Amino acid sequence: SQIDRGIVEAKSITFQQATSTFFSLLISIMSLVIVLLNPERSGEIALISSMAMILYSPTMGIVSSLINVANLYPNIERLVDLVGEEQIPKTFTKIQNGIVNVDRLSYRYDNASPYLFKNLSFSLKEGDTLFITGKSG
Repeated sequence: SQIDRGIVEAKSITFQQATSTFFSLLISIMSLVIVLLNPERSGEIALISSMAMILYSPTMGIVSSLINVANLYPNIERLVDLVGEEQIPKTFTKIQNGIVNVDRLSYRYDNASPYLFKNLSFSLKEGDTLFITGKSG
C-alpha cells in the first residue's frame, strides 16, 4: 500500500544518511589515527584518504540505486505479470440503435480479489463517454 511504501522509502533514506555519516567519520578517524601513528608518511596517507573520500560519493550513489531498485521490485514484478497476460482480442460490433445497455456488470481482477464494482448497470447513448477510474488511474 501507499503507507507501507512511504515507510520503506523513509527508512531507506534514513539508512542512506546514517551510512553516509558513518563512513565519512570512519574514513576521517582512520586517516587521523594513521597520520598520528606514522607522521613521516602523512602525505601518502592524505592521498589515500582523499581518494577514499572521492570514491565514497559514487559508491553511495550505487548503494542508493540498489536500495531504490529493491523498493521498486514489487512494482516491476507486477509489470512483468501484466506483460505476460493474455491479450483480449479487439472485436467490435456495430451498434444499431445508438444505445448500449449494461446490466448487472461485476468486475474483479481474480477470484481472490474483492470486486471493484458489482451489479453495475447503466446505459450509454451515442456520443456519451464513460470513464471508470480508481487508485491507479
